[in-house]
Amino acid sequence: MTASDRRRTFVFLVATGLIAVETMLFTMVVPALPVFAERHGLSDPEAVLIFAAFPVAQLAASVGAAGLVERLGRRPAMAGGAAVLLLATLAFAAAGDPASLVLARAVQGVAAGIAWTAGIAAISDVYPADQLGFRIGLAGTAGGGFGLVGPVVGGALIEAVGIGRTFALAAILPALLVVPALAVPETRRAPRPVPRLLVGFRQVLSRPGARAGAAGLGTAAAVLALLEPLLPLELDARLGLTPSGVGLVFAAGLLANFAASPIAGRWSDRRGRRRAHDRRPAAAGRRPAGRGGAGVRPRRRRLRDDGGAQRAAPHTGGRRRRPRGHVRVQRGAADHGLLGRLHRRAE
Repeated sequence: MTASDRRRTFVFLVATGLIAVETMLFTMVVPALPVFAERHGLSDPEAVLIFAAFPVAQLAASVGAAGLVERLGRRPAMAGGAAVLLLATLAFAAAGDPASLVLARAVQGVAAGIAWTAGIAAISDVYPADQLGFRIGLAGTAGGGFGLVGPVVGGALIEAVGIGRTFALAAILPALLVVPALAVPETRRAPRPVPRLLVGFRQVLSRPGARAGAAGLGTAAAVLALLEPLLPLELDARLGLTPSGVGLVFAAGLLANFAASPIAGRWSDRRGRRRAHDRRPAAAGRRPAGRGGAGVRPRRRRLRDDGGAQRAAPHTGGRRRRPRGHVRVQRGAADHGLLGRLHRRAE
């Protein structure tokens, strides 16, 4: 393995580790939701808010994280995200009221959004385009694997040592990634201008393919967002499941979702991403660019004079007056169909 391969592998492992840890911390809270609801007398919407604060904050942070990652670089963003994730997890473990729980979860989401964006950017920097689908899918699968483990481990630990100690132990995971993130080589080649937020949205949504992809992802995310926080509360209320049982059911639902990520990535590498809307001819010269425009071959009409010799005349765009005694023959008309037979018989 060359030095370049080792560097690429190290970047991939650290970035994947960040994605895996933040996904685990995201799902680890699921078995605790019924406990929080019972302990603090929360209604379902209030308990859901504890869960939803993480992804909402992550989404909001991800929108602005691209510019931050371009300005600061991948390494500082990954290391900073891991450090803030560590502090926020400790704050969540020590929180004693619903407002503190929501705030700590929101800070976790912000840190996860920055670390996720920086990790994906670093992977995109070091791998060629024909491997990106597989690599990003593999990173998503690793994150999904830890996401599956999160509810199971979280439920078992909550029953064994309680919620506070469970999340204090969970803070060890981001702590283990701070130093490797600081050791990651900077992969940003040169600072690139990042368009303003609204300008970037307009550029993306101006393409039909991008609009269709955003609509599909948004719909799927909305359905999952409705199911994920309500499922543990429903399992506790209807079936009386323990935190461990809630974690197992939730993990089973995530298994198929995350297992498909590398398969989809490899498929896109081999078959190509879905072409947006451009079905024009590949050759630019075959595309009309207006009358007399660039890349347009002028049409020519075949004229036959009295002596039988053929000559070509360029199409001028207007109605050409045929000289007396000349018979115009469309290209190919003398070879096909009834008109062709009549023409040959006349000759």
